[in-house]
Amino acid sequence: MFVIFDLVRHGYKEYRDMLYEKITGKVVPKPWMKYREIEIIEEIIKNLKPKKCLEWGAGYSTLYFPKLLDSDAKWISIEHEKEWFEKIKSLNKDHRVKIYLIQPNKCPWSDEYGDGDHSDLKDYIEYPNKFGKFDFILIDGRARKYCLMKAYELLSDKGVVVLHDANRTYYHEPFRLFNHSLLFTDYREGWGGVWIGSKKLKLENVIDVEKHTKLWKVINKFGKILRI
Repeated sequence: MFVIFDLVRHGYKEYRDMLYEKITGKVVPKPWMKYREIEIIEEIIKNLKPKKCLEWGAGYSTLYFPKLLDSDAKWISIEHEKEWFEKIKSLNKDHRVKIYLIQPNKCPWSDEYGDGDHSDLKDYIEYPNKFGKFDFILIDGRARKYCLMKAYELLSDKGVVVLHDANRTYYHEPFRLFNHSLLFTDYREGWGGVWIGSKKLKLENVIDVEKHTKLWKVINKFGKILRI
């Protein structure tokens, strides 16, 4: 019953946003994710209560998720694209959020997937070293495979890392580094999906695994038809 309720609720939100954007010509100021993905991240942040957060790939997520943090928490976002960095920075009004522009070492990208490899974005990947360990890390930018490897080094023992667009299987190799791992994938090809990992923290402590697993199974069965 609760899975059906969530299915309808998510479908309604997707339709509402699509209608708003069509009528107004304005983008809904939320992360570029499905609501089922946003809610996973919201749930983790609310339960984990991280004090120090890192994000590779600035965007509306940079403006959205920090609202869930405690007043003394910090959110650091790393962005590689200058114009996008300037736009998100101009929209940010939260003093806890710091956004850094770290431009590529070389371009166009060297890898076959058009995502960027370590040599292309070395400074972007390595820049967070200066901040020490993090309690929460969101990877939703460039060179995600290499950011995930770096995230393992930067993650605290009780921290959680989230990778967006985990439907892309070429990101999966570094999953083996983490002792605890959850993967939610669906019918979409080339985008979407969420992976969650930790070193020592049991992920059941920060997310209702059974609930989300059931929902994603239903999404995989009916999501493409219902466009959710």
